[in-house]
Amino acid sequence: MKSSAKSTFLLTALLAAASLVVALGLGACSRSATDSLTGPAKSGGAVAFDHGGLGNPPPPAPPPAANPCTAIGGLGGAVVGTGAVAQNRLTRLRVEVTGDVAAGTLNKIATCSTSAAPTVSFISGTASLNGTSFAVGALTVPPGEAGALLATDAAGNTLEIIFPGLAVPAVPGPPIIRVQTTRGVATGSSVSVRASLVARTANGQTATFTVSASNLVAPALR
Repeated sequence: MKSSAKSTFLLTALLAAASLVVALGLGACSRSATDSLTGPAKSGGAVAFDHGGLGNPPPPAPPPAANPCTAIGGLGGAVVGTGAVAQNRLTRLRVEVTGDVAAGTLNKIATCSTSAAPTVSFISGTASLNGTSFAVGALTVPPGEAGALLATDAAGNTLEIIFPGLAVPAVPGPPIIRVQTTRGVATGSSVSVRASLVARTANGQTATFTVSASNLVAPALR
């Protein structure tokens, strides 16, 4: 009888332990299912999210725009503007092209290329006007002409850049590239001009500005 009672007691204890294990397992499964349905766990009242791969940082700020007065490399190009025959005389044919490159570089370097201590220098230039071609060296500020840079070859042909905004008195407007030769043309003649100017900053960078205009009508020869 004693052996039977002891066996009954052990069986009861084992069944109770098995029931406890099953209950604990069901509780864990219930909590896991609840978490998956209700969202991420909260810690201290704040929702904890996994940031892996989410919330990309903003792109970096663009670099500052280049200053052509200190670094002119890559800032040249073709001048966009209008041309006209300004003078037609027996000993002078003058054509002017008014305009600038798309970025407005010529206008931006007006002051720093014509000041007493320029940081931009126009070191050379070439031009062709109705069959007369010539080359010049460095363009410099002519005496008594504020806001201009000029160079003349041995024959008297000239290449000039005029910055109207620096003239005295100042005249608002884009730069003017002037090409002048020592020979006029017949009244009503078609006139074509091409010019190239090389600018350099103190760091050694260079930029080339080109000018062209064609089918300009020469006024009366005077």
